[in-house]
Amino acid sequence: MTPVTFTYDNRELMGEVITRNKFYLEVRLLSPCQYCPAKLYISGFARSNMSFLTDFGDKCIEDLLIKSYDKAKSIYNNLDRFANFYGNLKEEKLALNHLHDSDVKKKISRKLEDWFFHSAFTSSITGIIIPETERDFIFNILDDYSRFLESNNSMELF
Repeated sequence: MTPVTFTYDNRELMGEVITRNKFYLEVRLLSPCQYCPAKLYISGFARSNMSFLTDFGDKCIEDLLIKSYDKAKSIYNNLDRFANFYGNLKEEKLALNHLHDSDVKKKISRKLEDWFFHSAFTSSITGIIIPETERDFIFNILDDYSRFLESNNSMELF
């Protein structure tokens, strides 16, 4: 894994390149906060003109880390609002326990999660789009934040 460091928004961003080859790129933001890996692919006709092994790849690495930082910062700035939505989601999922059919329970639970991400992370308002691959990561953040609120500590990252 290759470390990457640069300045953005008057902050030093540190990340790592997990995978880099001609048509696939995967990076992870490490500081000032950690965020799940971001991936980028080159597909179709673009493969004949582009490669992540060039300066284009270097620019894409920075862009992916900046997007991860902006996403993490936006989540942090709206954490209380997201935690409220998440509390509602957990209550709704708890209410599913009376269902006996596990397939129906899973399907409704998945629909509730879709509702949560489409409602809480409305891209036109927050500027955030959470792909399915990042959902578990977001749930972990919100679970940790819920435990943190129970302990009544203060937190300052950004």
